[in-house]
Amino acid sequence: MGFGANRYLRSTCVLMLLTVSCGDSGSLGSNSGTSGPDPLFDQQWFLINSGQSAFSTGAATIGKDINYQTTVSQGYTGAGVHVLLSDDGMEIDHEDLAANYDASRSRDYSQPAPYTGSGAHKNLFDMHGTAVAGIIAAVGNNSIGVRGVASGVSISSANVVSSSVSLSTAMLVDQANTTAEIVNQSWGSTQNFINVISPTYLAQIASAVSTKRSGKGTIFVQSAGNNYRVSVGGGLYRVGNSNFDGLKSTSYTLVVGALDSADSSTSTSSTGSNLWLSAYGGGDGATTPAILTTDRAGCNNGLSISIATKNTFESGSNPFNSNCNYTSAMNGTSSAAAMVSGATALMLEANPNLSWRDVRHIYATTSVKVNPSISSVENPNVASPSGHVWQQGWVENAAHYSFHNRFGFGKLDVDAAVAMAKTYSVNLGTDQTSTASSGAVSIAIPEDNTGAASILSDATGLTVESVQVKVSITHPNVGEIGLELTSPSNTKSIVKNINDSLSGVANLSDAVFTSNAFYGENASGNWTLKVLDGATGNTGTLTNWTITVYGH
Repeated sequence: MGFGANRYLRSTCVLMLLTVSCGDSGSLGSNSGTSGPDPLFDQQWFLINSGQSAFSTGAATIGKDINYQTTVSQGYTGAGVHVLLSDDGMEIDHEDLAANYDASRSRDYSQPAPYTGSGAHKNLFDMHGTAVAGIIAAVGNNSIGVRGVASGVSISSANVVSSSVSLSTAMLVDQANTTAEIVNQSWGSTQNFINVISPTYLAQIASAVSTKRSGKGTIFVQSAGNNYRVSVGGGLYRVGNSNFDGLKSTSYTLVVGALDSADSSTSTSSTGSNLWLSAYGGGDGATTPAILTTDRAGCNNGLSISIATKNTFESGSNPFNSNCNYTSAMNGTSSAAAMVSGATALMLEANPNLSWRDVRHIYATTSVKVNPSISSVENPNVASPSGHVWQQGWVENAAHYSFHNRFGFGKLDVDAAVAMAKTYSVNLGTDQTSTASSGAVSIAIPEDNTGAASILSDATGLTVESVQVKVSITHPNVGEIGLELTSPSNTKSIVKNINDSLSGVANLSDAVFTSNAFYGENASGNWTLKVLDGATGNTGTLTNWTITVYGH
């Protein structure tokens, strides 16, 4: 299916909060609007984690944060870099955002083309963008509220997923055709169907990464989604896959998963071989800390009115939030993507010559392996066939990059990423692609753990940056089907789990799955696709598949 407004959801969830303590003042580094410390900074555990509660009844695990103190102490704030917030709008005159807001690059998609307008929120149901904006760009050291990861960055708004907007491909193309260095897209479709990206929109993204920023390319940061557990009807749940959303399965986007305050993947963060890295999404805000950020102004707007049981912070009775301009309720992969957008702005301030591929390389190199001893796991909802590994643990590939479908290359480490950016000398060379196709085949898929295998060969000698497989299968319930891709170096990537959230969906027709697990490997040799059927009673056939290597 193509892009439709009713198919897209903001990639965050907001849960009830309980009464908790209030914050203290704190400061770090400098900012162009300096006048004093940000009073809620000390509760932003994801910036510097000293075990804060962030107004929940629980506490963060000390030391679990994005590690950015050295970067900020050196004066980096994202100054000179611009982020486009593609979301449901933004409170453009918010006390902690207005100084970093650029109206000239904003869009209002409730207006006709050319969509000239402020990109502001249009109604009470639009609140997500302001929370995301605060994580990226809340002004630092202005004696007000919170601090953004890149507190001196310039930000504009494109309210493409506002509840007042009827989403179209033309709007998606327009917001991607921006002069901003970074586009933050903390939204996407539900993951119980294959959402096919519009070819027109895909072409615009491909153009943006090759032509914008004088050829260095726009950096698209995308939330992985909050569909780890998806309802498939009848009281049943299956695990989703970020690859099912075509917006997230391109090879041009930095797809970001979410961690809680103890460095575990959140219970909602979507899995997928298309992830690049992870950052903090936080917990439920009630028993575990969520993300403290900006909110729609006033106690009758924004997240303050969306929470059934208000705590003292959300209700306006906390002296640091008497006007309900801030929230402790933000969470999910939306928050994680915003942190990566902010961190990317710091990297580009440190080295404006980085290309979009350089940024990806730095993150693949510097991200931190979390839960390094995590083992392979069974499907949490459906038993796997005997002997089948449903989800792998960390896999180190032949180029010595470690990858996990729930974390990508690991957790964002801002200091390490900026340090590498400052002295960056890697020459990735010209980006190239190589494609091989099986053509029409008819390979029966056995109903057991044996699976059906098909092999395609590559002789280009490219160094892999990412790999896409396009697969066509006839089967009455492709939720039962699993797909495993193995490289010439014998690295295996599970690109689609058996018994997943496509339960009840018939057939795959040119379904695209991206894997980043082979980063740095040599592409030459045999690539093997294994197709498994995780249940009995239905039979299926692999009818065509194609592999495309993106590399240099």
